[in-house]
Order: sequence, then structure tokens, then C-alpha cells
Amino acid sequence: QGFLARLRGLLELKIFQYNITFGLYMLDPWERWVFNIAALVTLTLLVYSAYTQIVSPLWMAVAEGEGGSPGAWLAKLFPIKPLINGHRDDL
Repeated sequence: QGFLARLRGLLELKIFQYNITFGLYMLDPWERWVFNIAALVTLTLLVYSAYTQIVSPLWMAVAEGEGGSPGAWLAKLFPIKPLINGHRDDL
């Protein structure tokens, strides 16, 4: 067997496992398409929001050169002021 045949066999196995895991084998083809499109859109939005909320601000903090410590990056990502005497002073 060649490389492409083994790759095809692995891909078919993973598709089979996906269909069995999520119970898609009992759906009609059009229902499977709807489910797969909804799953793809959900995954795309999850990756996009994770990038815009975590990775992009992290790169901006690094590019601005705010300190060399991870603590400075975390403070830039999550600007949470500590409680002083049980309350925040900016409220």
C-alpha cells in the first residue's frame, strides 16, 4: 500500500468514528449536511472569538513592549483592579 492509500484509510476511519460518536449515521444525508454546517459555523465562531479576545490583545501587549513579564501581559489582557478594604475604589 502506498502513502495515499493509508492516508485515505485513516481519513475514512476518522469520518466513521465522527459519524458514530455523534450519531450521524442514523440521519438522512441532508440532515447530516445541516448538522455538519452548524458544527463548522460554531467551531469557526469559537476560533474567531478566541483569537480576537485572547491572542490579538496578547500580541498587542507584546508589541507595545509593556514589561517583559507575563504578569504585565495578563494585566493588559484582564484589567481587573484589586479589592481594597473589601471594595474597589473606582466604583
